[in-house]
Formats: sequence, C-alpha cells, structure tokens
Amino acid sequence: MPSRVAWRMVAGALVLTLLGCFADEKGVEGLVPPQELTPTPTPTARPVASATPTPTPTWRPVTEPTPFEGVEPSRPGGPVVAPTPQPTPDPSELDPEIHDEPPEDVS
Repeated sequence: MPSRVAWRMVAGALVLTLLGCFADEKGVEGLVPPQELTPTPTPTARPVASATPTPTPTWRPVTEPTPFEGVEPSRPGGPVVAPTPQPTPDPSELDPEIHDEPPEDVS
C-alpha cells in the first residue's frame, strides 16, 4: 500500500496539472494585467572584493637546525640527539669518604 507521502505527491501533481490546464484556456493575459508583463531589468551582480587579499605563499627551504651538544630537541618529530657521555672518573681519583660538611679551617 502506498504511503501518505506518495498520495500527497500524486495529489499535488494532479492539482498542478489542472491549474496548468485552466491557465492555458484563459491565457497569460487573462491572469496578469498587461502593464505587469513588461520585463524589469535585472541588476547585474558585481563581484565583491574581499577585504583582506589572500597572501601568496612564500616557499622556504626546510633546514634542520644544528642541535646543541647534549640537548634534547623541544619540538616533537625533530631529530633525537643523544646526550654526550661523560668520561668515567678513575676510581683512584675518587675520595673514599664523602664529606657533607665543609672541611675545618686549620690555621
């Protein structure tokens, strides 16, 4: 069974067809007075200029900055720079006792 929308579309088409038949019998002059049939000039549309002009892109070569020694890059996706390894001190140079207090002044 057709839906309500289909019935409304058929009814609308029938109404428009009947209106078209009556308009053809009377003619256009019978529906609209002759003074309103004169064409009115349509204004030509002018292109509207944009307030801000579109900037033209300037192309620059992509260069990687020289990384500082031992510094990680701050921007994601940049080159990863490994910190420079510090030389391991000789165990004989290390003081066996670590003093948290400054040494006493002996004078």
